[in-house]
Amino acid sequence: CSSTKRKMGKKKSEPAPTMAQTADRHALYQQAVQNPKKDVTFLLQSFSRIRQREAHTFREDFCGTAILSVEWCRRSPENTAVGVDIDEPTLDWAKEHNLKGAGGAGERVNLIAADVLNADVGQTVDVLCAFNYSACLMKTRRDLLRYLRAAKSGLAEDGILALDLFGGLDAFQVKKYTKRFRDFTYEMDTTYVNLLTHEASFKIHFRFPDRSVIKGAFCYDWRIWTLPELKEALLDAGFKKIEIWWAEVDPEDEEQYEYTQEKLIEPTEMINSYILAYN
Repeated sequence: CSSTKRKMGKKKSEPAPTMAQTADRHALYQQAVQNPKKDVTFLLQSFSRIRQREAHTFREDFCGTAILSVEWCRRSPENTAVGVDIDEPTLDWAKEHNLKGAGGAGERVNLIAADVLNADVGQTVDVLCAFNYSACLMKTRRDLLRYLRAAKSGLAEDGILALDLFGGLDAFQVKKYTKRFRDFTYEMDTTYVNLLTHEASFKIHFRFPDRSVIKGAFCYDWRIWTLPELKEALLDAGFKKIEIWWAEVDPEDEEQYEYTQEKLIEPTEMINSYILAYN
């Protein structure tokens, strides 16, 4: 009887995960797109200037990861915030990654999974904001007015609504905007624009040094509202005073945006605006 020796085959080692596979798209978005300290400073200073008192209650519509709400509550132990978003998994991410590590500030943020048009938050607030160009989610003037009136009803008697908007000559161009960070590159890709309806599609991609990529990390189907259209809609929704603060966008130095209330905006490639509405 003969014996045979079996050769043990070596297991193939699995390839190491790519940077794209291990990255967190929400964390990347916060780093690439959002500037909570600057936004909240603007909101607090604007309210104090207009109302001659400090603001303490805040509502963040379309809040996503609620990073503004957390920053708001960090500014004072008296501050509270409500974040409203229809996407529950994103709110869960916010609780785990933004609220949990914020100590007392995180405990004063209440997140509600609901449609902003009929969310029951149980209170009115000093400042209600819908940033990240959320007004563009409403594609018709009827839907836009419906949201603006709902937002107005959520304000205290001397409350202020804050929106943001992008514009300029490049807003209606099919093109790609790129910004490089140390560990990744952010791309905002305009893939479709209809000049008859101002409907447009955008995709955000994240590229990494190992050549991996998160394609379509975030996708948007928007109506590009212009500043005059938004201002007129706010007036029709019942607001009496509108302030428009705008800055020319410099992709290489976004920290140095200088917002102004100048009445004339000359043709510029890209601008970013804060819109304040109140009575």
